[in-house]
Amino acid sequence: MRIAEHLYLRGFTTYPRTESTTFSANFNFKEVLMQLKDHELFGEYSTGLIKNGFNKPKKGVDAGDHPPITPVKLATADDLSENELKIYEFIAGNFLACISKDASYDLITMEALIGDEKFKMKGQVLVDEGFLEIQPWLKQEDIEIPVYEIGDIIDVASIKVVEERTKAPNYLSEAELI
Repeated sequence: MRIAEHLYLRGFTTYPRTESTTFSANFNFKEVLMQLKDHELFGEYSTGLIKNGFNKPKKGVDAGDHPPITPVKLATADDLSENELKIYEFIAGNFLACISKDASYDLITMEALIGDEKFKMKGQVLVDEGFLEIQPWLKQEDIEIPVYEIGDIIDVASIKVVEERTKAPNYLSEAELI
């Protein structure tokens, strides 16, 4: 939070201590994109959004205090320390992702009947990267499954029953809470 607040005080981002997740109706997205068009990491992506259009973010929560944390002016490695640059790029990348088109996956479901037992298999394949181009760590792995037709007979090589119990999650750290 100290780094985010320092970025704000130096004029690189909006105020970081906010719970708002929606932009005002008159927010100028293009102005922010113009600031980012010369950024080493995000410049090409920002220019693409300027040329090809961007999506207005979906509605969020207006806490009535400040807009969502947003980059305000261009920052480079020359302007910021290593940790400041990481936080700035996280904020800028999140902003770009929120105005990018959605990613889309083809979802595939297969049901099989073995004796009296019904089994389901689900798969997914990324069709359109959308915002995942700018936030690739959120990509879900493609899970390809064979395509069968109704009535196909499938050879079952083996059947295995595994019994497990759920485990309580670990406590959240302060950083994870923020």
